[in-house]
Amino acid sequence: MDSYNPNLGNQNNRGSRQPDSTTIASLVLGIISVACVLLGSYAFIGVICGIIGIFLGISARKNNPSTLATVGFALSIAGVAASAVTLVSCLACVGCFGLLAAAS
Repeated sequence: MDSYNPNLGNQNNRGSRQPDSTTIASLVLGIISVACVLLGSYAFIGVICGIIGIFLGISARKNNPSTLATVGFALSIAGVAASAVTLVSCLACVGCFGLLAAAS
Protein backbone atom coordinates (compact mmCIF):
# COMPACT_ATOMS: atom_id res chain seq x y z
CA MET A 1 0.00 0.00 0.00
CA ASP A 2 1.35 3.41 -1.02
CA SER A 3 1.26 6.01 1.68
CA TYR A 4 1.28 9.75 1.40
CA ASN A 5 4.28 11.53 2.82
CA PRO A 6 3.87 15.34 2.84
CA ASN A 7 7.62 15.77 2.40
CA LEU A 8 7.78 13.57 -0.72
CA GLY A 9 4.40 14.28 -2.31
CA ASN A 10 2.06 11.73 -3.84
CA GLN A 11 3.92 8.49 -4.63
CA ASN A 12 1.18 7.19 -6.94
CA ASN A 13 2.22 9.48 -9.83
CA ARG A 14 5.58 7.88 -10.54
CA GLY A 15 5.13 7.98 -14.33
CA SER A 16 4.22 11.66 -14.65
CA ARG A 17 6.82 14.12 -15.89
CA GLN A 18 7.22 17.79 -15.15
CA PRO A 19 6.89 20.12 -18.16
CA ASP A 20 10.15 21.59 -19.35
CA SER A 21 10.94 25.29 -19.48
CA THR A 22 10.24 25.69 -23.22
CA THR A 23 6.73 24.31 -22.72
CA ILE A 24 6.01 26.78 -19.92
CA ALA A 25 7.59 29.67 -21.86
CA SER A 26 5.47 28.88 -24.93
CA LEU A 27 2.32 28.77 -22.80
CA VAL A 28 3.11 32.05 -21.00
CA LEU A 29 4.01 33.86 -24.24
CA GLY A 30 0.81 32.56 -25.85
CA ILE A 31 -1.26 33.91 -22.98
CA ILE A 32 0.54 37.26 -23.16
CA SER A 33 -0.04 37.52 -26.90
CA VAL A 34 -3.76 36.82 -26.50
CA ALA A 35 -3.99 39.30 -23.61
CA CYS A 36 -2.30 42.03 -25.68
CA VAL A 37 -5.21 41.91 -28.13
CA LEU A 38 -7.35 43.59 -25.50
CA LEU A 39 -4.87 46.43 -25.07
CA GLY A 40 -5.09 47.64 -28.68
CA SER A 41 -2.09 49.91 -28.89
CA TYR A 42 0.16 47.19 -27.42
CA ALA A 43 -0.75 44.66 -30.12
CA PHE A 44 2.78 44.80 -31.53
CA ILE A 45 3.99 43.27 -28.25
CA GLY A 46 1.45 40.48 -28.75
CA VAL A 47 2.77 39.80 -32.24
CA ILE A 48 6.37 39.61 -31.00
CA CYS A 49 5.51 37.41 -28.01
CA GLY A 50 3.34 35.18 -30.17
CA ILE A 51 6.06 34.62 -32.77
CA ILE A 52 8.57 33.70 -30.08
CA GLY A 53 5.92 31.45 -28.48
CA ILE A 54 5.34 29.67 -31.80
CA PHE A 55 9.03 28.82 -32.14
CA LEU A 56 9.23 27.67 -28.51
CA GLY A 57 6.03 25.66 -28.94
CA ILE A 58 7.43 23.86 -31.98
CA SER A 59 10.62 23.08 -30.05
CA ALA A 60 8.68 21.89 -27.01
CA ARG A 61 6.41 19.65 -29.08
CA LYS A 62 9.44 18.01 -30.72
CA ASN A 63 11.37 17.43 -27.49
CA ASN A 64 8.54 16.65 -25.06
CA PRO A 65 5.14 16.16 -26.72
CA SER A 66 2.51 17.11 -24.18
CA THR A 67 -0.84 18.83 -23.95
CA LEU A 68 0.72 21.98 -22.47
CA ALA A 69 3.11 22.27 -25.41
CA THR A 70 0.21 21.98 -27.84
CA VAL A 71 -1.86 24.53 -25.92
CA GLY A 72 1.06 26.97 -25.83
CA PHE A 73 1.59 26.53 -29.56
CA ALA A 74 -2.12 27.04 -30.33
CA LEU A 75 -2.40 30.09 -28.06
CA SER A 76 0.65 31.62 -29.71
CA ILE A 77 -0.84 31.15 -33.18
CA ALA A 78 -4.18 32.59 -32.07
CA GLY A 79 -2.41 35.48 -30.35
CA VAL A 80 -0.35 36.35 -33.43
CA ALA A 81 -3.41 36.29 -35.67
CA ALA A 82 -5.60 38.34 -33.34
CA SER A 83 -2.81 40.79 -32.47
CA ALA A 84 -2.00 41.30 -36.15
CA VAL A 85 -5.65 42.08 -36.93
CA THR A 86 -5.83 44.46 -33.96
CA LEU A 87 -2.57 46.14 -34.95
CA VAL A 88 -3.72 46.69 -38.54
CA SER A 89 -7.08 47.99 -37.33
CA CYS A 90 -5.45 50.46 -34.93
CA LEU A 91 -3.06 51.66 -37.61
CA ALA A 92 -5.96 52.12 -40.03
CA CYS A 93 -7.87 54.18 -37.46
CA VAL A 94 -4.85 56.37 -36.78
CA GLY A 95 -4.36 56.83 -40.52
CA CYS A 96 -8.00 57.83 -41.00
CA PHE A 97 -7.83 60.36 -38.18
CA GLY A 98 -4.64 61.76 -39.71
CA LEU A 99 -6.36 62.17 -43.06
CA LEU A 100 -9.33 63.89 -41.43
CA ALA A 101 -7.06 66.25 -39.55
CA ALA A 102 -5.08 67.08 -42.68
CA ALA A 103 -8.28 67.73 -44.67
CA SER A 104 -9.65 70.27 -42.20
